[in-house]
Amino acid sequence: MQVKVSESSPFERTLEVTVTADQVEGAYEKAFGRAAKRLRLPGFRPGKVPIPMAKKYISDEGLSGDVVDDVVPKAYVEALRQENLEPISQPKWELVQRERGKELVFKVSFEVKPVVEIEGYKAFKLKNEKEEISDETVNNALDELRGNQSRIVDIEDDARELKEGDLALVDYRSTLDGETVDGGAATNYLMEVNREHFIPGFVDNLVGSKKGEEKEFDITFPEDYPNQVLAGKLVHFHFNLHQIKTRELPEANDDFAKSVSPHATIDELRKDIRERLEANAERKVREQVAIKIIDKLLTQVETEMVPKSLHQYRTQVELRRRIQQIEQAGITMERYLADRNVNQNQWVQELSVMGMLEARVEILLNSLASREDLHPTDAEIEELLGVEAQNRGVSLAQLKAGIDKEGSEPLIRYALLRAKVMDFLFDNAEVEFVPVGTVIEEEPEEEKKPKAKAKTKKADEEKAGEEGEASAKPAKKAKEAKEVEEGEAAEAKPAAKKAKEPKAKAEADAAAEGEEKPKPKRAPKKKTEE
Repeated sequence: MQVKVSESSPFERTLEVTVTADQVEGAYEKAFGRAAKRLRLPGFRPGKVPIPMAKKYISDEGLSGDVVDDVVPKAYVEALRQENLEPISQPKWELVQRERGKELVFKVSFEVKPVVEIEGYKAFKLKNEKEEISDETVNNALDELRGNQSRIVDIEDDARELKEGDLALVDYRSTLDGETVDGGAATNYLMEVNREHFIPGFVDNLVGSKKGEEKEFDITFPEDYPNQVLAGKLVHFHFNLHQIKTRELPEANDDFAKSVSPHATIDELRKDIRERLEANAERKVREQVAIKIIDKLLTQVETEMVPKSLHQYRTQVELRRRIQQIEQAGITMERYLADRNVNQNQWVQELSVMGMLEARVEILLNSLASREDLHPTDAEIEELLGVEAQNRGVSLAQLKAGIDKEGSEPLIRYALLRAKVMDFLFDNAEVEFVPVGTVIEEEPEEEKKPKAKAKTKKADEEKAGEEGEASAKPAKKAKEAKEVEEGEAAEAKPAAKKAKEPKAKAEADAAAEGEEKPKPKRAPKKKTEE
């Protein structure tokens, strides 16, 4: 078999594959044998028609489709393996020669991920904050753990005023221009009185109230509030405080340590907490540094280098992810789009921008992996799956069966590739670590250069709008104000602060998203001969 490869662009490949006449003849003979077994003629049992007679009824033209289906898929797979190519698009086929007695020749065109020459990715110099795990940090984590084991008790003293940190059982109603805000009313609603959870001034109006007291006040929502209906508007609130409650924490002693951990003493638990916090801080800083470097390097991957199929795939991934997040948050698409003041076409266009960004990141990571031989090996994949199977409490065989069914192995490989490349970037960087709060974040290179090879400023701005629904309810900000991008369609309620979107991320952990990688078709069927 002979294979010729032609490149019409950095990501377009065409293979011309020539299969020997002997192989083709063997395929014709096998196809004839199969057809003869199916042939039925009067006076003969099925499959017992003499060969000379069968040849009168079975033509080469009639066999050619089966021959193509038999020969081409195997030759295509072998050609890809021989040339070390991995298509990312559906192939386009052309049968050049299939006449019996001659070589079979076909052409197949497809897209691949281009490998770009990336410069300056080693010895990158930058500053990055690193959290020091102090005794206070450990104590705060321990208090949070105690809070998880706390019990809520009523404050019996009717003269006791509501203060920050309490829980309040309330009825409330919010109105805008005299009309009740959609979703802005509730009875017997338990809220945590914490300034961090609400817009400025909201908690201040409630602190100092007593059991049985009613309060009315007006709050002007921030101009950048996620819910465009409420942004910049004066909203009137009416509260009726039924009961003040507080959390009663368990004492931090050896008994507590035994009840929440495998440790026998509180000192052992504190040590374990410190080690975990230090490991988390290390992971966080490695991620931060790697993403900063990727932000800088991404200008070297121009949009013209992105295959159409990869852009479409990444856009579809973003679309599926956002729809899933919106549905999980219990928000209708109509409500979501209305709150953002965009129509569906505009929203899809925004996701297309994000898809282009993620496609460029994928090309960047793949290029660095090719340059530094960081592509995951089968042994590394096997080790990763072994750990995952253990974590899930299933056998390795069961996990692999699920992966095969979902077709998610490419996603797992890419997730591991991403991790390896980001570790490489961190390990080869020259990082000066400074205390938290001392580094002024620079704008990503792509934001500073409107004429950059690939523009991502708009992507970040559009990403910042993906905050999800915001209704006039006095509830906590959505999961510490995590962004929709990170998987929590932000359910910001009356005073929920707007979270700051992250900068261009490297690659979402696709393996956890259940995305489907585009796969090349097996081979042309009979009707594709033309």
